[in-house]
Amino acid sequence: MGYAAERGLRIAAQGTGHNAGPLGALNDTVLLRTDRMRGIRIDPVARTARAEAGVVWLDVVQAAAEHGLAALAGSSPDVGVVGYTLGGGLSFLGRRYGLAANNVVAAEVVTADGRLVRADREHETDLFWALRGGGGSFGIVTALEFRLFPHTRAYAGALWYPIERASEVLHAWGELTRGQVPDELTTIGRLLNFPPIQQMPEPVRGKSFVIVESYHTGDPAEADALFAPLRALAPVNDTITTVPMPALSHLHMDPEQPVPGTGDGMMIDSCPPRRSTPSRGPPDRARRSRCCRSRCGTSAASSLAAAPATARWPASTRTTCCSRSA
Repeated sequence: MGYAAERGLRIAAQGTGHNAGPLGALNDTVLLRTDRMRGIRIDPVARTARAEAGVVWLDVVQAAAEHGLAALAGSSPDVGVVGYTLGGGLSFLGRRYGLAANNVVAAEVVTADGRLVRADREHETDLFWALRGGGGSFGIVTALEFRLFPHTRAYAGALWYPIERASEVLHAWGELTRGQVPDELTTIGRLLNFPPIQQMPEPVRGKSFVIVESYHTGDPAEADALFAPLRALAPVNDTITTVPMPALSHLHMDPEQPVPGTGDGMMIDSCPPRRSTPSRGPPDRARRSRCCRSRCGTSAASSLAAAPATARWPASTRTTCCSRSA
């Protein structure tokens, strides 16, 4: 910090490289990589975890599971804990426990003047408030402490349908989200377009699907009752079952390695109305980009994952249309 200050340079911290766009141009900037800071400590009595700035969520999820606890991790196993949490942090358990940022107990921070401080509800209180979703630029976070929750298993998976049935499936899913849904349930609606390349498993290679994901930490019978109308639409594959909590890190099928991609987002209320004639074949590029992801009335960007860089296919080969408002 002192070196940069003396030379009038900016400092940008980076743990994993996820969502690097907001860093902008790095001219006259010291890029501070934190990926070697991988320390984790679980306190099973206090139900808290301490994670250093280079820790990714899968590491915390697995360590917490050894004590029968669960973290408010996101859909991607290799997203950094600190960056995700400072931005808010929307978890599959978030409808019950809130944002990850709201469950931070303390943050260890190097401030702009080079001091290492601990910010919590009793010390550096203004900094503690600002760090939890305030947008950054308040210092370099070297570690976070946050709450864990007593969950060992979830009733989770997905219902898969041919893409031609997207309208009826997503409207049925929309009806589910507008009903009386318990906080223990999170659902996601998606359109998946798999490129015809060898890296894709043969059953899905070159095909398109509409799927509805379910993540439920309550009674499985309750989830079954809520999903009965969707199951009545005869999915071609039903993977919803009871799984250990670490399995949630992989069910959303986020790529676990860098891939090219692009994204867009909108409020779910702005999605196109029901069409009288179902669409035939995969959605076109314009419709692919009009996907939605929302939770409890708020919106976030959808994700469009892409084929490997070596493949000769359009950049946007997988489209996600999501709602976490269940």
